[in-house]
Order: sequence, then C-alpha cells, then structure tokens
Amino acid sequence: SISATLLERIQTDYPDLVVVVNGTAQYIVKFFNYDNTLIYSEVVAEGSDAVNPVTAGFISAPTRTNTDTIHYTFTDFGTLPTNVHANGSVVAQYSESYRVRYLSDAGGSAIQTTYVDRYGSTQYNGSTPTKASTAQYTYTFANWSGATNTSTGAINNVTEAKDIVATYT
Repeated sequence: SISATLLERIQTDYPDLVVVVNGTAQYIVKFFNYDNTLIYSEVVAEGSDAVNPVTAGFISAPTRTNTDTIHYTFTDFGTLPTNVHANGSVVAQYSESYRVRYLSDAGGSAIQTTYVDRYGSTQYNGSTPTKASTAQYTYTFANWSGATNTSTGAINNVTEAKDIVATYT
C-alpha cells in the first residue's frame, strides 16, 4: 500500500505518472469542507469505491461555524466516487436550521427562541405574552405578527430566520 501523502507528492511532481501497487493503479479521492479546506485524502485502488471517512471512523465529522441566525449540521459528502479510475474529490454537505424568535413586542426581548430545520415548522409554546400597562393604557395580547397562524404563533415552511412579534390591543 501507499500513503495518501506520498501518492499526492508523486502525483504533484509527476502528473502523468500512474502509480501502481501490487499490479493495481492507485488514485486519490480528496474530501473537502464547505470552504474548500482539505480535510482528508483517501487512496483508492482502481475499480474500488471511495469510503466515507466519517462513517468509517477515520475522522470526526467536519464542522461549519454557526451564525446567530443559522445553525449547520454535517450530513454527508454527497455521492461518493464508485468504480474509481481517476483522482476525484467531494465536498462536505450541511443541513441548515434557522432561528425563529418570538418577541414580547416590536423591539422587545425574545421570550422563545428555537432553531428550525429548513422547510420545517414550529409554534410558540410559552404562556400568553403580556405587556405592562401604563397610566393611560392597558394591553391585552391580540396575536402573533408574522406567523402562519396568528393565534398560536405557528410558522410553517421556514426558509430563513424570522422574528414573530406579539401584538396587543
């Protein structure tokens, strides 16, 4: 067998050379993260299939930095090369979940925050929101602005971060 490091060095120095080990040509499948950072190189014998290095236990699942509004979860490397007859590469795939915040009122604080998978749904699960009365007004919760169902705060088919705002009468 040959190490991925040595095979890469040989292929860099001699790009037209096919390395043969025990009568079988050897190729490299490179595994990249979403930002094109190389995270693993696998030597694959000609005619063989690439192996997912995460599920095989060779490396930990790659990561992608979450933002305040989007969380990322590694899913796989997409379709891995099969019946390999040349060098190849694959890129890590991630699922996204989006922040849904329920705000006590416009500009108010978040009273519930959840992250919802793309095209998923959620709803408000807390107690009825309240707003402090003033000398002039008394407020009663009316509905949720920006929700699919304004009475429950339910939102469906989430494809981006959303703020759902309590409104009062």
